[in-house]
Amino acid sequence: MIFMHRTKLSTYYLILGLLLFPLGLLMLFGQPLILDFMTNIMPSTQTIEIFGLIIMFLGEGLICYGIVTTIFNRVAASAELNRQVLFRDVARNTQEQIVGVSRNMEAQIAGLNAKLDQIYQTNASARLAELEVNCRFCGTKMGQGRFCSSCGKAQN
Repeated sequence: MIFMHRTKLSTYYLILGLLLFPLGLLMLFGQPLILDFMTNIMPSTQTIEIFGLIIMFLGEGLICYGIVTTIFNRVAASAELNRQVLFRDVARNTQEQIVGVSRNMEAQIAGLNAKLDQIYQTNASARLAELEVNCRFCGTKMGQGRFCSSCGKAQN
């Protein structure tokens, strides 16, 4: 918004410079129509020529200032747009990286939980195997099989 206002102002300077420069040249070269008009304001031709020179340089300066300011404002507006696009892309990429790291961490945690469950089940089955089990029917101590070695019945 600021660049738009400055561009408009620099355009006005450029237009004013384009009007003053030829007016100053006409006064400097002694154009009869301008000399007749300016003689009513300034009595001396030399004063009119000096005033014409001043107006010509003022117009030239305004033209240069308008052109430079317009170019600067366009470059600054473009740089601001590029900055906004860059920050938006950086924010999006950062967010994607955070999501990727989060997913990676979740996958690692799930893998660790699976390993811990496997270790727990292995330890639990090993402890059950170490316990000595008695036959439900005859009370004899059994080994690792499902059938009692004394009475031969299944232990389901």
